[in-house]
Amino acid sequence: MSATTEPENTPAQPASLEGHTVPPERMAQILPHVRTLSQAARRIDDELPFQADAADFVKVLETEAR
Repeated sequence: MSATTEPENTPAQPASLEGHTVPPERMAQILPHVRTLSQAARRIDDELPFQADAADFVKVLETEAR
């Protein structure tokens, strides 16, 4: 197997890693958190006003984690 080919069960490495390789077992732990943060970012964008403070962001993150 070449260095650029990933095993079938290995999650794809996001382009944002810019070539940094994350071991598959660590990527499996990271991806659920990335999904949660992405959902929270969408909610923040959709729901919070520009003048929202840190407490408002924390409330969104707490509700996303449930």
